[in-house]
Amino acid sequence: MGLKDKLFGKMNTETASAQNAGGAAQVNSGTGFCFAVADVFNLNNSADRVVVGYVFGRINKGDAIYISNPGTDDSEVAIGIASDLMVYKTSVETAENTNVSIVIENGSKCLLKTGTVIHSREASLKDVHDAYVNALGDGYISFRKLELGQADYDRMSVTDIVELFQLYLNYCKTNANDASDKLVSRRNEISNTFAKQICSKVLASKEIYVLMSRRTGEPAMMSYTYKAENGSYVTTPPNLLIVTQAYSGIWKKNYDPSKYDFLKVENGPAGNGIYNFLGSAFYLNGACGVGIIYERLVIDAAMFVPKPVYKDVPEVQIPVTNPDLERWLLMIGQLNPPANDEEKNVLSILYTHLFRELGNARFLVPMKLKGDIGKPDGSGNVTLKQGTTISFVMQAGKGDRSAVHLYTDWKRLREKFPESEGWDGMVQPLEGMIETFDCVINVTDHPEAGVYIDKETFETNIRKKE
Repeated sequence: MGLKDKLFGKMNTETASAQNAGGAAQVNSGTGFCFAVADVFNLNNSADRVVVGYVFGRINKGDAIYISNPGTDDSEVAIGIASDLMVYKTSVETAENTNVSIVIENGSKCLLKTGTVIHSREASLKDVHDAYVNALGDGYISFRKLELGQADYDRMSVTDIVELFQLYLNYCKTNANDASDKLVSRRNEISNTFAKQICSKVLASKEIYVLMSRRTGEPAMMSYTYKAENGSYVTTPPNLLIVTQAYSGIWKKNYDPSKYDFLKVENGPAGNGIYNFLGSAFYLNGACGVGIIYERLVIDAAMFVPKPVYKDVPEVQIPVTNPDLERWLLMIGQLNPPANDEEKNVLSILYTHLFRELGNARFLVPMKLKGDIGKPDGSGNVTLKQGTTISFVMQAGKGDRSAVHLYTDWKRLREKFPESEGWDGMVQPLEGMIETFDCVINVTDHPEAGVYIDKETFETNIRKKE
């Protein structure tokens, strides 16, 4: 919020919500003006620049102006002079609610591009944001018909491209009846280009902000369960939500701070911090994709980080992971206790997904060995020598049964049982332990992210029927 604080101080800081920001921008200033830059032109042998677009409100020749780029991270607000105004190629003293060209004195010293907003101090934050979105739509969709080259994308920020993509999807939805094969192919091509450009820019960003669940200590899983027309329930694939630095301060206000927070993920000196973070969230936690700024503008996980391939790796060397199970553990863990019948129904559906994956999973059982063990055979099996003992981590279970600790992957096991203290792990399915012990899965500092399975639950919901 640094840029916004510098710009507006204690002024009206009405924010643009995700709902109105994704649609057609309608700027409605009470006083002052906002001008949405659709394009920028040089003047021969001059440091001045001409910007064209639509002014909301009233601007006068000679006005002092603010120049800001709401979608650009770390953008400074510049102050300039509107040295001339032109409407239909005619110089005018004032322009109000019309298309206009503005000559900016020494504009070459400012960051001016499609999406830049020229405005007065009286403009609210919402006005500036809506003018910014309007400029992207005018400049790239209305004027240029999205005929863009790589140089155009290079000039855009992640936020610019996401907002433009959102506008384009809304445009396609509005014009859904126009669905010739050629047009559908073109729309798919444009959407794929947008997605690739966003992935590239996100991975190269200095930092991103990821929505985190306070209950699980992990990235929040954004998913929806709804009733289909045939009466069945559908659960959308759980995804992450990331926002850019430019929007991080505002977007925090959209989520309950008692349940969620935004984690800053930096790329670091090696430039791979974001890539590694996303890879872990996809292939350990089970996130299926990433919502970029908007929860429903989702890009598939594999476009950011390719799925690991273990085709030629011996089975004993393949790391133990359970992303198909972990996503449902985290989904359930981040929810508050259900408050009504509808929430109880959704929770029951999520448990159905969870139980299905529990039956397919292989778990790590933390253990300590005392004594010598033989070398593993080709399948990873070992024969214990006489006198060797194995210690497991146990707790009191239900009734007269004990419960053993299990983990879905090495990351979570190592949080509690470091290798430096002699802890190792044995691979077991749930069925291999439940006959003797109840099972507590993922005992960490965030108990909501785990689950307790007793023998009755296993027999009723998990054991695969012949």
